[in-house]
Amino acid sequence: MRRAAEASYVVIAWLFLAAVITQFFLAGLGTFGAKTFEPHKDFSGAFHLLALLVLLLAIFVRRNRTDVILAVVLFVIVTVQFSLPEARDDAPGVAALHVVNALFIWIVGYHLAMRALVARVRGGLSPPPAADTPQQP
Repeated sequence: MRRAAEASYVVIAWLFLAAVITQFFLAGLGTFGAKTFEPHKDFSGAFHLLALLVLLLAIFVRRNRTDVILAVVLFVIVTVQFSLPEARDDAPGVAALHVVNALFIWIVGYHLAMRALVARVRGGLSPPPAADTPQQP
């Protein structure tokens, strides 16, 4: 079960990055081609769910402190992302941070995904067994 969760962590982290690219595309489509931003808004629920899954899996598979902190930061900045466009009428400068925050989301998500992939390639995400634990041949 733990190995499946570790593999899921890597997959979800990379799916999250794919979701970021999708969100950028949908925002661009809303700006340059479509008549509405509705697809961009509608996809945000799946986007938020992926951020939550990254956080929960980071905790469940007992990632190191750095990865758990990055996962918490990712979930928080994704959550903040939803409220930024709402400030459009009262504080357009704050609403404009929606795009800047999206870049931070990409950066944090990329670091999490790369750290997960590197850990997986190097032999798994689980910590090595304790020194006094007998090794099986």
